[in-house]
Amino acid sequence: MTPIEEVQLQDTLARAEEAIEKINASDGPMAFPLTKTLGYIIDTVPTDLLKTIDHDMDELVFDRTLSKHNTLAGNIEVQDAFPIDAEVEQYLHWLSNQYFEAFPGFKEKMNNTAGIDKNTIPELEVFSLWANRMFPHDFNPPHTHSGLLSFVIWYKTPYTVEEQIKLSPCMRVDDGNLAGAFQFLHPNFDDGITKTIIRADRNYDGKICIFPSYLHHAVYPFYGTGVRISIAGNVRIKPHAL
Repeated sequence: MTPIEEVQLQDTLARAEEAIEKINASDGPMAFPLTKTLGYIIDTVPTDLLKTIDHDMDELVFDRTLSKHNTLAGNIEVQDAFPIDAEVEQYLHWLSNQYFEAFPGFKEKMNNTAGIDKNTIPELEVFSLWANRMFPHDFNPPHTHSGLLSFVIWYKTPYTVEEQIKLSPCMRVDDGNLAGAFQFLHPNFDDGITKTIIRADRNYDGKICIFPSYLHHAVYPFYGTGVRISIAGNVRIKPHAL
């Protein structure tokens, strides 16, 4: 590695470390605007809820030949339905309302689309939940979800940012190297597409990210060994509430 590349690498790692330190230092969910009306929120999943998720995860078979979600966007061999526990749903209702508070423009747009009063807080439900078990080189191409809001829980990640940059076949050591990264993509009026990177390595385990279901996002391949496990799902307005 040349001296210039070493400086670039350290800069990339410093920015990744600064991002997770800010999230860890936050007293509650941290909002990240992408436009005037939308963005994403990252929160730390409560410890008691993680214990429930641990128990449910232990019950999954994760058999490559029995994967139940072969219609999902991911180039992933093992995706399995995950139980929607009452505690999980209650927490996601709360986190969704935190999103509405952080991005009131999104809430107003949502209510207008649903044909309900702008001051109404709609009744929500989690209507799909699944777990992804990703092996090296598995990935999720840019895609959207159904529903109103979607989320991902980074559960178990077998690598660090530095490991991925050094293991990646890409020679870049700046933000052009996306090995193992999570990314949002959305249109803008300047150069067409804004790309926002979240370098979700093992430091993000136990974190949740919630965002509008129509927001394009992608998960890039990781290199080396181990298994990357995440939980994803969707929230919608209950049909009888419309």
